[in-house]
Amino acid sequence: MIVKKSRDQFLSYLEDTSNIKGHADILYIPETHAEVQEILRLCQQKQIPLTCSGARTGTTGGCVPGEGAILSLEKLNHIKDIDEETGVVTVEAGTSLESLEKELNKKGLSLKAQPTESLAYVGGSISTSASGVRGFKYGGIRDYVKKIKVALIDGSIITIERGQVRASRRAFDAEIGPRTFKFNLPSYTMPSTKHQAGYFVKDNMDMIDLFIGSEGTLGVIIEADIVTQRAPQAMFDCIVFFKKEEDALRFVDTAKTIKKKNERPPTSLEFFDRNSLQFLQSAYPHLKSHMAAVYVEQEIIDDFDSQIERWLRLIKDAGGQDDDTWFGDT
Repeated sequence: MIVKKSRDQFLSYLEDTSNIKGHADILYIPETHAEVQEILRLCQQKQIPLTCSGARTGTTGGCVPGEGAILSLEKLNHIKDIDEETGVVTVEAGTSLESLEKELNKKGLSLKAQPTESLAYVGGSISTSASGVRGFKYGGIRDYVKKIKVALIDGSIITIERGQVRASRRAFDAEIGPRTFKFNLPSYTMPSTKHQAGYFVKDNMDMIDLFIGSEGTLGVIIEADIVTQRAPQAMFDCIVFFKKEEDALRFVDTAKTIKKKNERPPTSLEFFDRNSLQFLQSAYPHLKSHMAAVYVEQEIIDDFDSQIERWLRLIKDAGGQDDDTWFGDT
């Protein structure tokens, strides 16, 4: 275990990309699961506030400590197993998405639901229920977490497997290993729009989903089994520009219809309004005439040319400016 007690030694751990500055008295960097348990027991016994720190790529200050101790999981960075047949990977929390993807690609696999920030850690991604630019087709990482190993505040470690423990309406009463859990869930209703506010709760939910997105407040995720997918043969991207915002929204509706019909929908769909495009005008002055743009990323399963032709047709039908559409296949 690495322990740093001088503030000058861990200044970079007192902030993330939000620019929020924090304070702490000590930094712990465990190298084993047993050391994580030791740190948690110590902090509980001495009533020391503890903040978990991943790769610190977040933009909301979630890993910025207010006081007490920091627990960094950076040394828990082992990819324990990749099952090529099932696509399930067993990985420790401090593994970066970039290094995981590199190893998966060697076996023809990919974690397509990973967040956009490739330097983020697996544990941080799960604890924030992150999603990325490919969320349009693949959703967030929550849907692919099959099992987690969690260290609780008293130092005990439990393993929660999806489908193993479910609530009865809004109440849990279950045994996991030697531990018994009996508690009620909050009564609020989750909004239907994408959000990350509060704990994920709903009637008859799976207990694993309570920990996913809990920001480390219920325990420290130290290991996970995640379902991956076969890597695509190829990809292409395009940015479509529109003279009218309503045309861009019609194009988005078309892409949503493709997804509902499961007719090889795009992996990514991002909308840029007029204000967004203004940031690009110094580099691309011709954008002054455009009111909106849509970014699309498409996996290639069969013929590349036929996919390009399909999107060119959809762009034209929606009123997009095909002369100004940018395509890229690398």
